[in-house]
Amino acid sequence: MPKSPQLEVIEGPEHSLHALHALTRSELVAGRAPESEILLADRGVSRRHFQVSLTDGRWFVEDLGSSNGTHVNGLRILQPWVLRNGDHIKAGPFTLAFNSDEEEIGATVLNQKRMSSARQELFDNAAGRKLQAVLDLTASLGGVNDPEGIFLGVARHLFTLFPVADRVMLIDGIGDASQVAGAFTRAGESSLNRRFSHSVLRRVTSENIGIIASRETGDLSSAGSTLGAMGVQSFACVPLHDGNGKASGALLVDRFEPGPPFSQEDLSLLTAVAISVSISLENGRLQKRLVDQVRLQRDMAVAREIQQSYLPEIPSTLRWQGHEAAASLHPAREVAGDFYDVLTLASGSTLFLVGDVSGKGIPAALFLASVRTLIRHFASEITDPGELLQTVNNRLAADNPKMMFVTLLLALVQPDGSLVLASGGHPPPARIIPGTPASLLGLRPGRLLGIDAVDRPFPTTQLRLSPGETLLMYTDGVNEAPMADDPSVQFGNARLCAFLDARASVGTLGSLHEQLCAELTRFSGTSEFEDDVTLLSLRLP
Repeated sequence: MPKSPQLEVIEGPEHSLHALHALTRSELVAGRAPESEILLADRGVSRRHFQVSLTDGRWFVEDLGSSNGTHVNGLRILQPWVLRNGDHIKAGPFTLAFNSDEEEIGATVLNQKRMSSARQELFDNAAGRKLQAVLDLTASLGGVNDPEGIFLGVARHLFTLFPVADRVMLIDGIGDASQVAGAFTRAGESSLNRRFSHSVLRRVTSENIGIIASRETGDLSSAGSTLGAMGVQSFACVPLHDGNGKASGALLVDRFEPGPPFSQEDLSLLTAVAISVSISLENGRLQKRLVDQVRLQRDMAVAREIQQSYLPEIPSTLRWQGHEAAASLHPAREVAGDFYDVLTLASGSTLFLVGDVSGKGIPAALFLASVRTLIRHFASEITDPGELLQTVNNRLAADNPKMMFVTLLLALVQPDGSLVLASGGHPPPARIIPGTPASLLGLRPGRLLGIDAVDRPFPTTQLRLSPGETLLMYTDGVNEAPMADDPSVQFGNARLCAFLDARASVGTLGSLHEQLCAELTRFSGTSEFEDDVTLLSLRLP
C-alpha cells in the first residue's frame, strides 16, 4: 500500500491506464482543462469535473457541476463523499481507484500495554459459551441500521458474555456530539441511569485505547469523578470506529455491586465485540447515506418537474401582436438556473423575458423562483421594462444575504407591434434581417440584478422588427459553450452570428432552436451542456 494516498487510473483511454496521481496537496481538481491537477483529457469529462480535498484527516470527493456527473462505486454523488481505501471514482470514460494506507476498522483498537489480541484470548475460558454468544450477537446485528436498534440487538448478549456486568451502554459520537444510543441494566432498558464519564470517553477515543478500572485496584478514581459519584465499582470501555478508522463512540460495561473486577480477558472480549458493532454502525451510516442520496435524487426530479411546469408553453403557431415566438430550455443539471416567461399585461402588451441566476442546483432554483415571483407581481403595475428591472433589483438587493444575482433581458411587445427592450447584465440579443449579416443588438446592458439598489430605471431601447426579421434572446450557455478539443475556446458571438446567417431565415423558429442546440453539441463534443441553454425568439412574418 502506498505511503501517501493516490488515485490510479484503472479504466480509460489506453494512454492513461495505470497513471498514478499522488494526492500531495490538500485540494486537487480533476478535469479536462489543461490547468487541472489531475488531467483527464477526454470529451466525456468536464473542464472541472470533480475535486478531491483533505478535511480533518479524511479525503473527500466532490462533483463540480460536471455534465455527466461523478460516480463513486457506481453511485452518482450529489454532495461531498468520504473516500475509503479501494473506492472507485468514475468521470466520463475514466475510473480511478483511491489507494490509501489507512488501517481497517479495529486495527488500532487495542493498547499494547493494556491488552493483547482479542482474537487470541477470546475463547481461552468457557470457549463454548462465549463462541455461541458471539455468534448470536453477530446474527442479531443483521438488517439493523440505526445505533439504538443495533444496541437493542447487542445488549442481552453482552450480559451473557460479561456475567459480572450490571449495566451495558453504547455511546455514539465523541466530544460535545456524544450521546447515549442505548443503556441497559440486567433488569431491562435503563431510561434513568444513562450517565457516563466524559473524561473516560475523551481518553478512550483520543488515545484510541481500551480501559479497565476498579475500586479494588485503586485506579478508578483516576478514571473520572462521575463514575465514582455513581457508585461504579468496576468498568471496561473500548472505542468504536467509523469506516476511516477514526473513533466514533464507545462501548461500556460496568458493575455497581461488589465483586471481582473486569479482567484483561474481558477487555479483549469487549474489544472483539466493539469491532463487530463498529462494522454494523458503519454499514448503517452507509445505508443511510444511500437512502438520503436516493431521496435527494427523487426530490431533485420532482423539483425539475415543478420547475418545468411553470415554464409557459409557446406553440409555434401562436402569435403576439403579429409576432411569431418560440422558446426552449435545456438544463445542465437536474434543475435549472435559467428561465423564460411570457406575461400578457392589462395594457394589451406582452412581456417576454429570459433570465440566468448565478450558481447551479437547488440554491439557484430557489433564487430563481423568488425572481420570477417578483417579476410577475410588479409587471401587473409597472409597464416600463426599465422601471420594472429597477424595482425587482431593489427588492432583491434589500434581502440577499448570499449575494446571489440574476441577469435579465426583457422585451415588451406593444399593441402597435413595436418593442421596448431592457437588459440587466444579460447578453445582448441577436438580430437577423434577411439579406443582412446577423449582428448583436446594441443594447445598453445595465447592471446585474440583486447586488445593490439603484436610484433610476434601467436603460431601454426601442425597436420595430421588419417583415421576416428575427430577434433571438439567449443565455450565456450559448456563447460561452466550450470547444471539445480546446475548452479555453468558447462558441462566442462571431460563431453565433455566422450560424444564424446560414440558417435563421430557413424553417420555423422551433427548428432554428433545434439546429442551434445541435451545433452547440457538435462544438462541445457532448449533448450534456456544462451550463443551462435557454433560447427565446421572436419573428415578424
